[in-house]
Amino acid sequence: MLYDASIFPVKTFLYGIPDAPTEVHHPIVDGRALQLFEVPMSVTRVAGRNVGYSGGFYFRFFPTFFVKQAIRAANRSGGHSIVYLHPREIDPTEKRLTLPAKERFIHYYNIDGTKAKLRSVLSMSGTRFASIGEHLREQHGLME
Repeated sequence: MLYDASIFPVKTFLYGIPDAPTEVHHPIVDGRALQLFEVPMSVTRVAGRNVGYSGGFYFRFFPTFFVKQAIRAANRSGGHSIVYLHPREIDPTEKRLTLPAKERFIHYYNIDGTKAKLRSVLSMSGTRFASIGEHLREQHGLME
């Protein structure tokens, strides 16, 4: 089973494909569906735009209640949420790069609170977390 999780259906000054599908899909290249699952990063709609909430800067920026609410909303609608963090986002002792102010804010905002927020999210009652591979096997009947 092949999958990729690098598409982010948002638009920022750094990255994003705002009109990309928001659900698991097979990408179309030259009119043909690839034998690869694209698992896009999770978004919710805010003021008519896709906004990330469950990983990276978004996970660190938004308050815990917002992240939990977005995960619950995705689950209620039959969807899922991709929760992802880089190791540097949960280790406040990791050496920090010298960056311009905007990039420093994006990379390091709320690093000190991320581990506790992650624990709180992972302990949400009634919510089950699984790997992407496990999710694809369960939801799409795939075998390794």
